[in-house]
Amino acid sequence: MPSAGSWQVCQKTNSRHGDRGVLRWDDPVRRYLPDLVLPNDTLTARATVRDFLSHRTGIDPANMMWVPTAVTRDEVLRRMRYLRTVAPFRRTMVYSNIGYSVAGEAAARAAHMPFEALLRDLLIKPLRMPSTTWAYEQAAAMPNVASPHATIAKRQQVIPRERQRQAIAPAVERRRPDAVDAVALEQRRAGWQAVRE
Repeated sequence: MPSAGSWQVCQKTNSRHGDRGVLRWDDPVRRYLPDLVLPNDTLTARATVRDFLSHRTGIDPANMMWVPTAVTRDEVLRRMRYLRTVAPFRRTMVYSNIGYSVAGEAAARAAHMPFEALLRDLLIKPLRMPSTTWAYEQAAAMPNVASPHATIAKRQQVIPRERQRQAIAPAVERRRPDAVDAVALEQRRAGWQAVRE
């Protein structure tokens, strides 16, 4: 299953990390990412982990900044200083994958480990999701992973998936069994009874 739920995984990883007292939602991200410079001094000083996870910084999302280049996550974060603001701070939602990158990197720095390791150790392994990956290379080696298709010369054909050295926003890919388990977990947390095949 593709990474459509990556935002949830980033949010849950940060939440579990926050529950342990390592990361606080309302800390300015600069506490964890002291070199991060945002488009203006107010954002640089005041934007919090919560602001990035709830998309309320007002920064232009630039969600495709790294496609199809080989720009690293660190370089994307460095380039955030050049983005324009498109909405007032904390007043309007402006969806941003890069915002998840900022929140994920803040959590990783607080834990003193790469985000992928944090994701693996804090979320994927404890939830026993063996068909969920945290790196593009792993997904490429998995059997039965959904791939994009397109009609080319009047015929449906598989289009090779984009593979990056490092995901800008958390790259989580799940095969169907783990996706069903993840939905069941959310239903249990919400008080619903899950039905499995």
